[in-house]
Amino acid sequence: MMNAIAKKLKDILYTGLMVVLAGQLVAAEKIEMEEGKCPGYGEPPKSNSRSSVYKNMPFKPGEEIRYELKYGAVGVHVGYGYMRVEKPIKHRIKVGAEEKKRWHRSFSVEAYTGDWYKAIFRAHDRVQAFSRPWDFGISRFYMSEDHSKTFGSSTKREKWLEFVHSTCEVQVDEKIYHKNKEKKELHALVPGAVDALGAVYKLRTMDFTVGKKIRFVVFTSGKNWWLEAEPMEKTTLETKIGKQESIRLKVATSLGEDLEQKGAVDIWIASKHPNRPLLKVSGEAKFGKFALDIDQFKAGK
Repeated sequence: MMNAIAKKLKDILYTGLMVVLAGQLVAAEKIEMEEGKCPGYGEPPKSNSRSSVYKNMPFKPGEEIRYELKYGAVGVHVGYGYMRVEKPIKHRIKVGAEEKKRWHRSFSVEAYTGDWYKAIFRAHDRVQAFSRPWDFGISRFYMSEDHSKTFGSSTKREKWLEFVHSTCEVQVDEKIYHKNKEKKELHALVPGAVDALGAVYKLRTMDFTVGKKIRFVVFTSGKNWWLEAEPMEKTTLETKIGKQESIRLKVATSLGEDLEQKGAVDIWIASKHPNRPLLKVSGEAKFGKFALDIDQFKAGK
């Protein structure tokens, strides 16, 4: 019984933050790349300045948003998740035939179970993404998972993904500590693809018209996908940070075999707030309904 409860809590936590926000917010239409062909994606800028990285963006370094993670029809609170905008960081990428350092945006997510559940199941997951400021393309992605049960096994792993847009490749290194294993993989990349965490921030920069779908390429789970979001309605949402004018988007998702969703996920983005934060996520997977609700907001500078 205890193991079943712990597994469900793990599914809720993972789906709520690491899947919906940072791992699997993707459309159901996969993009197949022809083997051996790389279309390229133009040259990145020969240089970029630190001050230009977040210029004219609705989010700035130091921004932190906390979300309540809820499960079931009555919305049982099971944990918290944070989305953070980090300081600009220099990361090495290919520029022509050479490797050069360029300033990147840095986004992160952290999710953990609430204190009231730690006696049964403890989870602490983290994600960090380095995003190219000139096109939102992903350059580096890191994720860690640390889960343990009071009466059961523990899991701990880390994964690093390096994205080479000029050669259409993703290099993956993974350490699975609880099994004492290491894995290396190589995947095809559609040049210019965004990661799923960066996709959330990209959506925050966009203007929407009800009924007019938008889409762009996202890389996640070793594949390239079209993210397709359909603006459904303008609405006023009551939140912990006050009443917010918002746009509701319907996003078709692919959560994989274990976390298969039963319909589209709805997300609400503030439309009048100067920082246009993500306000709410709501959906349903095999294990039941889940939701994320904004709980605290701190603007960056």
